[in-house]
Amino acid sequence: MQVGSIAASLGDLKEAKSLLIEIFESSKNNNDKALAAYNLFFIYLRQGSNNNALKCLNAAIRLNRQAHILHNVDRYPIKSLLGAGGMGCVFLCEDSLEQRLVVVKCLWEIQSSGEAKEIFAEPLAMAKIAGDYVPKPLDYGYVNAAQRERAFFVTEFVEGAIDGEAWLVKHGKMDLATGAAVGIQVAQALQKAHEKDIFHLDLKPANLLLSNQRWGWVLTYPFLFIIG
Repeated sequence: MQVGSIAASLGDLKEAKSLLIEIFESSKNNNDKALAAYNLFFIYLRQGSNNNALKCLNAAIRLNRQAHILHNVDRYPIKSLLGAGGMGCVFLCEDSLEQRLVVVKCLWEIQSSGEAKEIFAEPLAMAKIAGDYVPKPLDYGYVNAAQRERAFFVTEFVEGAIDGEAWLVKHGKMDLATGAAVGIQVAQALQKAHEKDIFHLDLKPANLLLSNQRWGWVLTYPFLFIIG
């Protein structure tokens, strides 16, 4: 396992993946198999293969649930993996209590250390300006609250939205009227945030979700915007 992890960290994904698959298929120890699957989850994320990444994460959870769940999967069972980045990964889940789709963002361990107000800065900021432009934060916490391990938070989900980068690939550049409309709504959302001393430091198409009903919302830390 250690060799595979080192190879992955050095960027030799092919060698690491081959070794981890061998361990997963041959090991008789469920904990080793689970750890191999969990490492494969990260390798497939780096390769942009979300479906394979999710299969490996589910395998790791099945074999060693408490060691590898990234959020409260009992209340929020995973339906799909939406993406991942430097801060964490994002899942589309079903809220089993409220019977609705939600978005669950799970922070990597390196992002889960520190004071709670820093770790959960994003949902706490969202709560201050939730409404017309910002999706509601619904829940946040830790998988292991006693040890403050594996932080996650939950927000509402808007059906049919895609990020601005994917929108541009699908539809091409916006015409002047559409671009102006989006720009105005983004500016209105930013103004509302700035009035609460909340600032977005990574505004770009990939962090803007667009849909038929709403032009979009900004996704990346420290908060989310809905542009209505």
